[in-house]
Amino acid sequence: MIFDLIPKPTTVRYQATRSIYARYWSAYGGITALLRSLYFHLAVLLTAILWGQWTKEGWWDLPLSVLPNVIGFSVGGYALLLSFGDEKFQNLMARAEVRGSNAFIDLCASFTHFVLMQFLALLIAIVAKGIFIEPPNWTGDWPEWSWMLIGLARYFLWFLGELVFIYALLCGAAATMRIYRLAEMFAKCAQKQSEPDNKNTDKGPRLWTPDQSD
Repeated sequence: MIFDLIPKPTTVRYQATRSIYARYWSAYGGITALLRSLYFHLAVLLTAILWGQWTKEGWWDLPLSVLPNVIGFSVGGYALLLSFGDEKFQNLMARAEVRGSNAFIDLCASFTHFVLMQFLALLIAIVAKGIFIEPPNWTGDWPEWSWMLIGLARYFLWFLGELVFIYALLCGAAATMRIYRLAEMFAKCAQKQSEPDNKNTDKGPRLWTPDQSD
């Protein structure tokens, strides 16, 4: 196998990378969560409506101009999110559960998904722009059926690029609502802490009640 030709330390790194992506994908909910997502459905609908945009040369200019700034803002916001709340609230988040998994990991998986979709959309736009070239003259004349296949492949890549781009932007709305629910949870936790006779302050996991739309 090809992996036998790769030095063992490098193979271990590959396996570690695959493992961390697998854990993120599992925490997010996998393909089931993606296909059931309201934001994914909206992205498919908007991509179909905007067919006049992504079927033309140069559609990639919009993602290439928008996404770098959005990615920088998102990564910065992610760092701030990890430091949200005091130590007691962070401990509460670490103990809380949602959908059978840790609430803090669930929140981070949602934000990680948001950021990764932006990187994927940017990568597709770069590839689409880079391969939009005419074949060199030394390759000779290509048969007509090959041009048809190239055209179909281009349109598929363009459709996929527009879909991921719109979905990445909509994932921002999903991540924003997760942060709003985090703020609600923090407010309820602070309210319980202000009640002197409340003996159930640490039973925070029941405060986490996200909807299933994202």
